[in-house]
Amino acid sequence: MKSAMKAAMKVAMKAKAIKKVMKAAMKAKAMKKVMKKGMKNAMKKVMKKKAMKKSTIAMGKRAKSSVFRGSKAKTSGGLTKDKLTKNKAGKVVSKASSARAKKVYSKTIGAWNKACSAARKALAIKGFCAIGGKSAQGKALYAKAKSIYSAWWDFLSGSTILDLYCGNVCQLQVDMGSVMKDFLAKSPHDLATVMRLLLRRTNCRDYVVQVIRQALDSKTRSAELNQAFAVLNSAYRQAIEAMSARSSAGVGTGRQGQATVILLELEAMISHQSILSEKDMVSQVFHPHFLELEGLAAEDLFREEVLLPATHSGSGSADSALLDKWRIPLEARAHRDKGKELLRAQGRCPEILSVVIGYLRSLLGLQILPHKILQCFVFDLCLYYRQEHTLQQLLHYHVLLDSTELVLRLRDLAINSASCAWATQSCLDMALRVREFAVVAEMLLFSRQYLDIVPFLVNQRDVSFKVRSLLERLDADAEAKEDDPELMDHVVSEIHLWQKEALLSAAAIGRASSESSAAGAATPHVQSTPVAPPDLEGCQKWLPELCHDSTDGGSGKEDGS
Repeated sequence: MKSAMKAAMKVAMKAKAIKKVMKAAMKAKAMKKVMKKGMKNAMKKVMKKKAMKKSTIAMGKRAKSSVFRGSKAKTSGGLTKDKLTKNKAGKVVSKASSARAKKVYSKTIGAWNKACSAARKALAIKGFCAIGGKSAQGKALYAKAKSIYSAWWDFLSGSTILDLYCGNVCQLQVDMGSVMKDFLAKSPHDLATVMRLLLRRTNCRDYVVQVIRQALDSKTRSAELNQAFAVLNSAYRQAIEAMSARSSAGVGTGRQGQATVILLELEAMISHQSILSEKDMVSQVFHPHFLELEGLAAEDLFREEVLLPATHSGSGSADSALLDKWRIPLEARAHRDKGKELLRAQGRCPEILSVVIGYLRSLLGLQILPHKILQCFVFDLCLYYRQEHTLQQLLHYHVLLDSTELVLRLRDLAINSASCAWATQSCLDMALRVREFAVVAEMLLFSRQYLDIVPFLVNQRDVSFKVRSLLERLDADAEAKEDDPELMDHVVSEIHLWQKEALLSAAAIGRASSESSAAGAATPHVQSTPVAPPDLEGCQKWLPELCHDSTDGGSGKEDGS
């Protein structure tokens, strides 16, 4: 048994020994494979390093010198050898940078250094000599150098300078905002001097407006404001004369040889200048100051329901739109503060109105007829502040000139204000002068002069008046019919005569035209002005024959057409 166990133990021991040997052999083989693989990778890296080329781009602080020497092809910024050079100090620099620095030096301190060298040579100064200082030699050297240096600059115009030394033309620009701020802060001044300063410069219109607005806000004396207006309007008159001289169409078109220019063309010509026209003064100075003074907004005054449509003849649509934009309607007086109303009732002229009238007087003093934009604004201001007596004087002495816009304003004043009895006659006179016959008829109707309306319209050949308004007003006027029971019959008979005269005039013109056509084109014939037929629309109540006149369309206006 023992011998059998020993034999089994030997076999087991041999098997374990074989396993250990086999494991060691396997580990050795694996290590060899790993070692071979690592050696191969290392060899590949070494071979790659040996195969890489050397860079031709220079980097670092010696990059330019390397390229200039030829060691590298170019710098990291792209500078090659032909773009590099050595300066006086022996440093390699860019040719473009060197040329730019030399140009700047020659324009600045280099020119002064050359002037100083020329001055030393001219004065035969050798050795050290301080420029300027207290010594006579230094002062003479500074004066000579300054004269030589300034001789290299030439002023071509107000803002153009020629640099003779460098051969350059320079344009000077002045910041008028900084100049005005420094001028107003340091020096004693008056408003007229500021105006003269600003009018010398172009494109300073905003500064002119700002200065005038500040003067109005600070309640500057009227005498100082009038002097400023005189300076401003003198330049304005020169612009008007220059434009009338350039445009032959604008000369001699006014009364008594006066020159007449169109405001839009004038504004286009002075757009780059610092001059303010009447439109600019109203839109940018007076009207905004009025709104600020009264504490109002534009929408509080200029509502659509209170603006009258510009349907009259003789006024352009652009001017009418502007006048309506800045108009102060009569209805706006009801929205004012009662405390301010008591102050206005004392009879004192408001300051803003005095300033605007002063500006108007300045224009007239220089024989500039003010534009209707300014005249209508003065008219509205007088009514807003209840200065009817001032307005009456301005109209009586023709300070406010005749225009269709003023006629319409006078008509509204006469109809809506019972305290201005003079407005009716003023409106009649001005409407006759500007040939607004429809307004004349309205004023005759308002003043109850019923018998004068139809003869006036017949004589003036006016067709815009509605006969219906006359008959309705007369029918509603019980007092007039009580005073004259036959008044309506007289007016109706005048209308019938007007119809007959219009028919006869149309027939006569027809016969004359037929006779002239029969006589031939060689015989000239001058036709007289026909009598316009009345506008009888809606008059069937007072003229029953219109209802039965079906062939004529119910209107005498069609009969004479």
